[in-house]
Amino acid sequence: MLHTFEARLNLTPELAALLAANSERWSWGARKAWSLLYRQNLTRTTAYATLTREGFTSHQVDSMLTQAEMRHAGLVELKKYERGQLELAIQRRECALADKGKKIQALSKRQAKLRAQRDKVAPKPGKARSNRYLTTLARLREVDTELEFCRNWVAQKERVLTAKRGKLSALLKAIDEGRYSLCFGSKKLLQQRPGEHNTETTPFASVEDWHEAWDTARNGQVWSIGHTAKPSGNSNQRCAGRAPMRGKVDPVNHNESAFHAKGHHLLRPSAARNAQSVRQRSLADTKCARRPVIAFARAAL
Repeated sequence: MLHTFEARLNLTPELAALLAANSERWSWGARKAWSLLYRQNLTRTTAYATLTREGFTSHQVDSMLTQAEMRHAGLVELKKYERGQLELAIQRRECALADKGKKIQALSKRQAKLRAQRDKVAPKPGKARSNRYLTTLARLREVDTELEFCRNWVAQKERVLTAKRGKLSALLKAIDEGRYSLCFGSKKLLQQRPGEHNTETTPFASVEDWHEAWDTARNGQVWSIGHTAKPSGNSNQRCAGRAPMRGKVDPVNHNESAFHAKGHHLLRPSAARNAQSVRQRSLADTKCARRPVIAFARAAL
């Protein structure tokens, strides 16, 4: 059983800056791990050796690679779900268009019949229009209006259907090639970058403000994965009961340095659905000059 806990730590400015620097470096390593595995298509062994040469420890490299594999597995399942939803949406629109096409065909026949009837009862020059002619003309106008609405509806839905078919084609190609896009920092935040197209909708006053939020979102996480076979599961991040949390961070020279911080960490446990997981996952969301929130998971307590 996998349990997740969150912790809000009270850190000194020096320790917060040190933790933020590690978050930035480890976040870069996580992006590098994704690039090595799923952009350069290297094996895990080759990617492991490449990241080790960057100055990361074996435990950190294993955590980064495992994080990339977990995100990739999540994307694979997400794309399968999106494919099913797109196929269902296309099927529904095709059925709706077929039904609307039958209605348009029936209206066209009725329109032709009413036009013939109108011409048959049309008044002769100099004669007043009869009630039968006026009734036929009113019905013909109603049919013309409804027929125009149906044709406009069909044209709109056909454009939507074409777009969904193109999206499904691109998705199927990505699934076949096994190439998935992952935005570190969230696509929503990326779309909020100030520009001429979103001046009225972006919450940021300048590009500099957006860059600050973007860097925080991209560089504010640390994953530390342990194993149940090891003492306390994870030697780098430990938390027992309501005792202070202990962990290890790398200072600027990349040597190990332990930190000891107090925090209210047992906020909420949540059981994961994958009961076969035997790894411990640790996520630290830290922001410079703020109170970091560190979340981590343990496979066995």
